[in-house]
Amino acid sequence: MGDKIKALHGGKLKVGVPDGYKVFEKKFPNSLKNSKDYKKYNWIGNFGFQEKSSGKKVKGNMPKSYEIQVEEKSKKDLVYWNGKKTVKFKNAKVKKVGKKKFRSAKLKMGDPPVGWI
Repeated sequence: MGDKIKALHGGKLKVGVPDGYKVFEKKFPNSLKNSKDYKKYNWIGNFGFQEKSSGKKVKGNMPKSYEIQVEEKSKKDLVYWNGKKTVKFKNAKVKKVGKKKFRSAKLKMGDPPVGWI
C-alpha cells in the first residue's frame, strides 16, 4: 500500500498516494511544535502531497480521500494535527498484514502530522 515515509518513534508509516500525486516528508509545523499537544503525544511523522505534473504542493484538502497505515500500538489512539488541535481518527481500523498488525485510516487533509495518543 502506497509510499513509505520515515517514521519517528519507530514503526512504519505508509501513505496511499492518489493517482497524479507524489508524497514527500515535511518538518512538523511551528503551530504544532508550539502547542501543548506536541510534547503530549508520540508524533510518527508529517507528510505532504505534490502534483506530479506541475510540482505544485497541495494546500488544504486533497480532491479524494487516501489511506494511511501505521504499525499497531495496542491501547493507543491514532491522531492527526489539523492545524489547530489534535484530532482522533474516527474511522481507524486494525488490519493484519502477514504477522504484523497495522492501524489504517482515511483522510483528505493534504499535509497532516500523524501520531499516537
